[in-house]
Amino acid sequence: MKQFLAALHIASETATLEEITRAAGVEPAADSFGKGDRRGLRETPCPETVWTFYSPAPEMAGIEEHLAALLAGFPMDRLRGPGLPADRTITLDIAVLYDTFTASVALPAELLRPFVQAGAGIEISCYPTSFEEAE
Repeated sequence: MKQFLAALHIASETATLEEITRAAGVEPAADSFGKGDRRGLRETPCPETVWTFYSPAPEMAGIEEHLAALLAGFPMDRLRGPGLPADRTITLDIAVLYDTFTASVALPAELLRPFVQAGAGIEISCYPTSFEEAE
C-alpha cells in the first residue's frame, strides 16, 4: 500500500508570513512559520519564513489527485507574479509512505509542468511504514 502527501512551500529570508499570504492569495497551513520564530525544541530562531499549502485531497488519494488538488486550490499564476519576494524559493514537496520493500511512483508530466513553469523545485521524500492502526 502507498499513501501520499503533497504540499507547496514558499520560503524567503526577507518576507513575512503575512506578506507571502497576501501575495499568494491563499491562507497558509497552520504549521507555516516566520523568520525568527522558534519551532519545537529549537533554541535558535528560524533563518527564513516558510509558507505552506497542503493538498486538500482526501488522505487515501493517489498522487495524481493530490497534484490536481494543489493546482485547483492554489492560484499558480500568483507564483509567477510580482507580489512574491525576489528571494523566494518554491518547492513542491511530495511524501510517499509505503509498506513494501521498495516503492516507485509515476509522476505525470502534465501535472508537474505548471509547478516547474512557476519555478518550483521538486522534493520527494520516502517513508517506509507499517500502516498499523493505533490501539
